Amino acid sequence: HIIEGSYPTCRDRLPEQLDWAYIDASHKYEPTLNELRSLDTSIAPDGVIMGDDWSPNPDSQHHGVFLAVQQFVRESFWEIKAAGHGGQWVIRRRAN
Repeated sequence: HIIEGSYPTCRDRLPEQLDWAYIDASHKYEPTLNELRSLDTSIAPDGVIMGDDWSPNPDSQHHGVFLAVQQFVRESFWEIKAAGHGGQWVIRRRAN
């Protein structure tokens, strides 16, 4: 299924949980964290969330993405599987 739209606005059109989602975030902390929190229940148990603009540099315009992903994994059952190279990142649920 292909669904065009912004999340979470399009959430009601999802026929089932997603295997993956890619976030091309606003680069701001709060909106990115809210997107991650919203996606939590829309991703299948073995699914992943991927994204762009990972930057640990506090002076970067993309630093909010880094902070939001860090906060999300601290408060949830997700873990960072890869991050850094080219600004890309991947998270998935922690194994039981």
